[in-house]
Amino acid sequence: MDTKDKNKRNTIDEVELLEQEYEQLEASDNRRPKRLRSKEQKSKKTRSKLTDGIVLECFTNNFYRVEPTTGNMITCPLSGRFKNVDFANTRSIIAVGDRVRLDLSSDPIIEEICDRKNILRRYIPRSFPEGESQARVYDHQLDKEVILAANVDQVIVTSSIINPVINFNLIDRYLCSAELSDIEPLICITKIDLKDPENISSELNYYRNSSFKISSASATDGIGIDELTDLLKGKSTVFSGPSGVGKSSLINQLEPKINLRTGSISNYSNKGKHVTSNSIMIKWSFGGYLIDTPGIKTFGLSRKDKDKLPRVFPGFKDLAIHCRFTSCTHIVEKDCRVREATAKGTIPESRYQSYINLFNSL
Repeated sequence: MDTKDKNKRNTIDEVELLEQEYEQLEASDNRRPKRLRSKEQKSKKTRSKLTDGIVLECFTNNFYRVEPTTGNMITCPLSGRFKNVDFANTRSIIAVGDRVRLDLSSDPIIEEICDRKNILRRYIPRSFPEGESQARVYDHQLDKEVILAANVDQVIVTSSIINPVINFNLIDRYLCSAELSDIEPLICITKIDLKDPENISSELNYYRNSSFKISSASATDGIGIDELTDLLKGKSTVFSGPSGVGKSSLINQLEPKINLRTGSISNYSNKGKHVTSNSIMIKWSFGGYLIDTPGIKTFGLSRKDKDKLPRVFPGFKDLAIHCRFTSCTHIVEKDCRVREATAKGTIPESRYQSYINLFNSL
């Protein structure tokens, strides 16, 4: 082999080597969070010296408001040990509702994060510059995870009947997320003193017939407050929904001493203005916890859950099991029970179109 051919071969080897190293590095990064998380999750301190607690609020710079089982609320940091943990694609190391273990022997510090029974989360899709390929991107890198709360018993999806107008597409996304996270959902229609809910009864009946709980309430007139109180007792409940739907006003009716700030509707967009800036957990006087989350105008799902969507979309579960194909997407397949139900009017066309739009967005 002459020198020219040898140099050419060496060049090819270097390119191949760099490519292999890049793939190994990506694979290592993909495994690293799980390995480090399990290694760093448990403290080396004697467990008898640690106290159980629950996270009520998350601040910046890794400071948290925590309620220990042995005393009053405290504000404390997270152990520096967790700085070595690669938490991959999430913004949240600790979320409101997390069970933790604290070292209270000197300056209080969070030493351990206990396993979660579930997580309510939304996703922010990763955008790619024009021409950049997604081929080398792992599924978990496609979306940025935002954890709203952990260890949740139920989520109440609040939506006003008017000002702003009810957004059924957003309700669909919340219900899908709750199903994927094994959290019981409840739909609460607010501001019913301004408009009769019967005007949207056909849409609401679809959810009701699909076994979803629906309640109506008015913070102004106090309608539905007693019913909601009974549903909240003894449970950890997330109140979520778009800005401006009267969520904070409703909570103030349920628990006046909380006195959450309330906002107004933007004259420009006819949508709510953000008042709650971060999730916060508050104990109800009648038992249980409230988790109040910021108003959300968009609620993204993860692209890795796209194959589950045909079975978890509201009203599709019982029909999907009778489709001819187990992997039916309910879009082009033959003998699809969801499409048949839509053609018959059992599924409103608006809900089916909401499903199509959501499926195509993932």
